[in-house]
Amino acid sequence: MRLLRSVVVAFLALAVALPVLAAEREKKQREKKPDAEKKREFKLPLGMLEGIELTAEQQAKLEEVKKEFGPKLAEFWKKSQSVMTEEQKKARMEAMKATKEAGKDFKEAAKAVEAAVKLTDEQKAQMAEVKKAMQEVQGALRERVMGLLTDQQKEAIKARMKRPRGEGEKRAKKQ
Repeated sequence: MRLLRSVVVAFLALAVALPVLAAEREKKQREKKPDAEKKREFKLPLGMLEGIELTAEQQAKLEEVKKEFGPKLAEFWKKSQSVMTEEQKKARMEAMKATKEAGKDFKEAAKAVEAAVKLTDEQKAQMAEVKKAMQEVQGALRERVMGLLTDQQKEAIKARMKRPRGEGEKRAKKQ
């Protein structure tokens, strides 16, 4: 009888504890998602610096620039995301994934994503406003970053930017 009572008590304890543990695990997973989004939000468009060796002083100044411009660009990201509905965001992500898998170039991908999202005229106007303001901030960011570089580093970036992009670059990366 005691054994049966112990088994029943243990079973009831598990029945109560498992949903609590599952809820805690789910809560932790939900908390992790915003962190991943934050990391994506604050990623500055500094791809132009790829392959450029920066001095310690330049890196320190670059960190200051990131601190200054990161929150501004994050705000634009939030504004652009607030314009779209959840369904539109989902359609955008699916279209981006499909165009990447299909190997489409930037212009084709942008058209496909735009078609999938189906923004209203009002949403398009709001997105255009955000895009214009964001481009101004990105221009200022680019100027500040270029101001940190030596003449030789600037020339290396300009030379890389003059190279033709598109199919030739894709093939070179695949080889």
